[in-house]
Amino acid sequence: MSVIRLIKRKVLKSKIQKRHQLKREIQKKHGIYFFDNDEYEVLYSINNEHASEYNYLLRYILSKQNILHSGTTIDEFNFKRLSKNYSMIRELIQEELSRDNLQEQLRFKISRETAVSNMKNLQSILYSITKFQHEFDEIK
Repeated sequence: MSVIRLIKRKVLKSKIQKRHQLKREIQKKHGIYFFDNDEYEVLYSINNEHASEYNYLLRYILSKQNILHSGTTIDEFNFKRLSKNYSMIRELIQEELSRDNLQEQLRFKISRETAVSNMKNLQSILYSITKFQHEFDEIK
């Protein structure tokens, strides 16, 4: 292998490591945390909430409109798509919150306060994802 190729590879590896480090710093700034699981990272929490626990609410909100695939979940590989559609998803959440009886309240027989709290937590999670994605896109 030529010396130039080795130097290019080393520079590229260094850039990737710096970008990865910057990405993690911005994620922590916005309350997004991961944990390592057998050499790959798994989304752990956003704003001290386990984001995966809100996937059912996201699927319900998305099923009301054909914004994104109804199988879309709160995962790092969906951050860009979720942030791109944040304003429309937020409107759907507000529409749901304006109803007398929320779907989650009826389906799971929980109090209105709990259902509203869950919707607001989902909105907060999506807001953090959007803020992170916009800041990351500006820097990269």
